[in-house]
Amino acid sequence: MQVSGNRNNLLVAAATGQMMVYSHKRLVWAAKGDTCPVAVKVATFAALQGLILTLDDAGKLVLSYMGTEPPMQSVDVRHSAEVDFAALDNEYRELTGHIQALGAPSEAVVPQEQLLITAQVPSLLDRSEGLAQDMLSGSAFSAVTVHLYLRHSGAASLTDVTLSLDAPPGLHLDQDCITVPHVSSTDSSAVIVRLQARGSGVPSDNTLTAVATYVSSSGEPRTTSTKVALPLSLFCQLVAPQQAAVFKVTLDTNRPPPQLVDLFQDMVAQAQMDLQQPGQYANVMSFRYVRGPVVTILVSKSAGRYRIQSDSFEAMWLIVQELCLRLTKFFSTAESSEQEHAGSQEDFAITFKEPVPLEELWASIEKHWQARQAVAASQAALSDQAQQQRAVQKRLLMRFKDWQPGSLAHLELLLAETFDRLMDLGSQLEQQQVEVEAARSQLGATVQLILQLVRYSFGMSLEDLNVLTSHLLPQVSDGGSVGWEELTEAGMTHLLAGQLARNQHERSVQTVPLAQACDVHKLKKHISIVLERLSQGASLSAPPG
Repeated sequence: MQVSGNRNNLLVAAATGQMMVYSHKRLVWAAKGDTCPVAVKVATFAALQGLILTLDDAGKLVLSYMGTEPPMQSVDVRHSAEVDFAALDNEYRELTGHIQALGAPSEAVVPQEQLLITAQVPSLLDRSEGLAQDMLSGSAFSAVTVHLYLRHSGAASLTDVTLSLDAPPGLHLDQDCITVPHVSSTDSSAVIVRLQARGSGVPSDNTLTAVATYVSSSGEPRTTSTKVALPLSLFCQLVAPQQAAVFKVTLDTNRPPPQLVDLFQDMVAQAQMDLQQPGQYANVMSFRYVRGPVVTILVSKSAGRYRIQSDSFEAMWLIVQELCLRLTKFFSTAESSEQEHAGSQEDFAITFKEPVPLEELWASIEKHWQARQAVAASQAALSDQAQQQRAVQKRLLMRFKDWQPGSLAHLELLLAETFDRLMDLGSQLEQQQVEVEAARSQLGATVQLILQLVRYSFGMSLEDLNVLTSHLLPQVSDGGSVGWEELTEAGMTHLLAGQLARNQHERSVQTVPLAQACDVHKLKKHISIVLERLSQGASLSAPPG
């Protein structure tokens, strides 16, 4: 075929279906078609040149195009006008104000049809002969049966509602996923959940989380969740009072102290039922966790002062929480029944007048951080040894495949040593993972206690406490290179750049992606700054100024 002037190209069709274009013995273009042509011709159709017309032995006629047509029009590049920075700044301010208005807190929209979950939690454990003595010795497990009731607020019934349960570490669920075939709007569907305390030591949480997933009558997938506080007797039991302790926390109230037996009636009843030793718990009570430390409550006889003490700092969090909740409930009930006779008096308040013990928090953070680093180092060493073992195995296989294999050059000894090292590292990693789990539980319990002491020390509202809890997480989770330290550091940075920012410079701090931290010094510094500003009266629930 003629290209231009005296230049000619040669079009060759092969038996394999390929078509090749040669220019002076040089291949310039090639393609493979679906058919094997027996005749080829270059033709022009509709003013489009360079079309290839092929005919195969079956009489099939194919019209092919060698390429795309290049654009004939050029793109004009116009010089942009000068940027009006003032107009852009005004537009940015308007958009920022609009976004802040949309992001302002508003009342949540409650759907007309929703699934309601209520819980019935007994104050006493499931009856078992000699349970308390066996619990403290570790030869039996305490158990409690919780009843969850599901009811639909809409007119139609729900089918195949999936109830997922998440228990605190150390508690065992008979079933963690339950399917409820039918939930009506008239009668409640009961779900029985049985929990056993098979762990030992101090728990980091005492709530059962239940999440129900279902499809509404309109076909929309929805979820409903609730948290259920588990009884104190599931985690510890009353023992003989103990006076000596290493760590002490003192809480003050503005009411005369009641007797402890009136506050912990369920614990006394459990002790009387199982131990057959009623005892006298008027001003002192000691609680022992299952195969764990002992926590003691001492009450002042004259002033409303309560001292919680233990040899373990993190063990006091659950007793402090239970004591404060029961005191608040006790005085609110008493004051509501005697409101017409009591006259006007200030609301019941709990205060913590001592400095917040941050040294114990720093020690728990350091312990958890070092345990994480040890696991990471062992995992890296385990990966290196596994790679070395694969390399040695490949070399041995190559020697065995040779027709005339030479000396192994002590490769068998290297393989045996590598295997032994792998087994040692595996056992070491398992032990380190157990230590990480213990450090995780200790850190979670320590954070729980610190949050309570911060609340009563600074007089924080419940809304402010919830915001602080969502940033200083008591639920310690480690996932890969990013763990609790990195998440908490990001939360503290967010607070310091938001609600706790003092000037525009602090608000303009750029957030960085989550990455593995080098140390925990920056985390400690930011936690200290956050607590210092909270002690000065800063609010976390108010929008940033």
